[in-house]
Amino acid sequence: MKARTKLIVILASVAVVLCGATAAGLALAHRGQMTTTAPGQSRSTARQGAPTSGDAAVGAQDEARGASGSGAPLTGTGSDAKAAAPSSTTDDSSTGNKADTSAQSSAPSGSAKSGSGSDTSGSSGNSGSKSGTKATTPAPAPAPAPKPATVTVTVDCRSVLSNMSTLKSSKKSIVPSSGVILSTRTVTLQDGDSVFTVLQRACRAAGVSLQYSQMPAYNSAYIVGVGNLDQFDCGPLSGWVYSVNGTFQSTGCSQYKVKAGDTIALRYTCNGGPDVGAGRAF
Repeated sequence: MKARTKLIVILASVAVVLCGATAAGLALAHRGQMTTTAPGQSRSTARQGAPTSGDAAVGAQDEARGASGSGAPLTGTGSDAKAAAPSSTTDDSSTGNKADTSAQSSAPSGSAKSGSGSDTSGSSGNSGSKSGTKATTPAPAPAPAPKPATVTVTVDCRSVLSNMSTLKSSKKSIVPSSGVILSTRTVTLQDGDSVFTVLQRACRAAGVSLQYSQMPAYNSAYIVGVGNLDQFDCGPLSGWVYSVNGTFQSTGCSQYKVKAGDTIALRYTCNGGPDVGAGRAF
């Protein structure tokens, strides 16, 4: 009889312990369920992992309570015990919602600011691109320099080739076989140029000698010889005559002013001009 009574007492104690453990497990499960229904809370997130020291303390107290014969679990004290109460869960949830709301309200303004900053940089980039590709009017090409005014000069003694028998023997060696003493030469004009000054520069540039005398009565120079072929070397009517643009002139060579494009020819005549087409020059 005593053994049976002792066995009943032991079985009752084991049942109490098992009831206490079951109650503690239900409390922990209830806490885990409450934390999962309030997303966004920092404290709930921490409790989704391993049990904290507060949970362990509550479990120990519940087991002790069960061992003493009471089936109600202890709620405990402190932050962990308060978190188990429904009111505490509501406060944490509202706090979390507030935190989420403030975060959401601040996020759009930040996005708007960053967006406006992006728009500003974009507009500045566009303006920079426009200024970089702005068309520029090319500078006008400089006007070409005007061509200098020039005239051409030739000197020949072709008429002598037909009158070699009349030519002085001392001068026969100086007559070119072609009869040309100075081939066509271009001379740049200077202010106040005359036939005489142009002939001077042309002969000097070609290395051809030019002999002349001054005639005060005509206020002009008179061409005596070119290339050592002088007046009267090929007869009494021989000498030098000149033409401008194909027309022989009677004006003194120092008095005839030339212009750009003129063609000047100095020719030796053996009969006073007709043999070169000048008429009677002497």
